[in-house]
Amino acid sequence: MTGLKTEQPTPKRKKKARLEGQVAKSADLKGAFVLFVVLIALVSLAPMIFLEITEFMRHSIDTSFSSIQNPTEFLLEGVLVLARILAPIIGVGFFASLVISYLQVGPGFSIKSLTPDMNRLNMGSGFKRLFSSDRFVDLLKVLIKLFFVGAISIFVYWNTLKYIARVSESSIVNALEHFGQSFTFMTYAISGALFVVGIGDYLWQRHSTNQKTMMSKQELKDELKASEGDPIVRSKRNLLRRQFLREAGLSNLHTSVVIVVDRNHVSAAIAYNETMVAPRLVTSGFDEMAKRIRREAVLLGIPIISNAYLAKALSASDIDEAIPETLYDELIFVLRQIDT
Repeated sequence: MTGLKTEQPTPKRKKKARLEGQVAKSADLKGAFVLFVVLIALVSLAPMIFLEITEFMRHSIDTSFSSIQNPTEFLLEGVLVLARILAPIIGVGFFASLVISYLQVGPGFSIKSLTPDMNRLNMGSGFKRLFSSDRFVDLLKVLIKLFFVGAISIFVYWNTLKYIARVSESSIVNALEHFGQSFTFMTYAISGALFVVGIGDYLWQRHSTNQKTMMSKQELKDELKASEGDPIVRSKRNLLRRQFLREAGLSNLHTSVVIVVDRNHVSAAIAYNETMVAPRLVTSGFDEMAKRIRREAVLLGIPIISNAYLAKALSASDIDEAIPETLYDELIFVLRQIDT
C-alpha cells in the first residue's frame, strides 16, 4: 500500500519534474493559437501581399517584352519578393509560438525530453503506452477535430453552393471576393474550434502531469529524510538544542517574575515587564532540571506558583520565545496570584 501514489507532489518534486521536461503543455493549443494569429496577419497584410505580387508580375511582363532577362536574375527577384511576403508572417508565427509556450510552461528550458530514452524501445512499456489514457485522449482529440473541421467545411460549402450555380452571372472580382470571404470565415471558424479543443487538451495535460508527479507516502518520507536528515538524528539534535537552551536559561533566571510548577515534575520560568511586547518563557525543565529551577528561584526570591495545566503547556513551548496567546488567560490568573 505504501507504493500507491496518493500524495500531492512537493515543490521539490515539481521542480525536478520541470527540469526533466514533465510540464503541462498542449501542442494542439499551441498550433491553434499560432494558426489563428497567422490568419490575422495574413488578412491584415493581404493588401501588401497583393501589391507585391502584382508589382512583380507587372515588372516581369515589362522586362520580358523590352529585353531578354537573365533567368538567374529573374529567379533572384522572385525569391526576394517571396521573402518580403513570408518574412513578416513567419516572424508573427514565431513570436506567437514563443508567447503561447511561455504562457503554458513559463520561463525555462529543458533538453531532457530531447535526450534519447532507450526505455522507449521496450516493447512491453510501448504496448502499455499504446493502451494508456493518453492515447485514448489523443484519439478522442483527433475525432473531435475531424468532426469540427468536417462540420464547418460542409456548412461553408452548403452556403456557397447556391452562389457557385450563379457564378457565371458575376464578375471575376466579385466571385473572388465572395470565395475569399467564405475561405476566411472557414479558416477562422476552424482555427477557433481547434483553439477550444486545445484549451481542453491543456487542461487534460495539467491533470495528467499532476497525476504523473504524484508521490507515495514512502517517497515523501525519503524526500524529507534527504532534505532535513534522518528523523532520529534530527530528533536527537533538537533535544540537545532544547537542553542547551534550558541550561542557558538558568543564567537568565533572575529576569523571571514567576515560576510555574506542576508538583515536582515540571517547572517553567516566565519573564515579563512593561517594556516587553509579550511575556517570554525564560526556561523550563522536567524532574531534575525542574528541581534546579525551583532551587535557584528560592535563592533569587522569585515566586513559585503551582498550576499544572500552564506548566505542562509552557514546557512544550519554545524557550526564549513569546508565550502563545492561547495561554494568556491562565497566565493572567497566575500573575494575579503574585499581586495578592
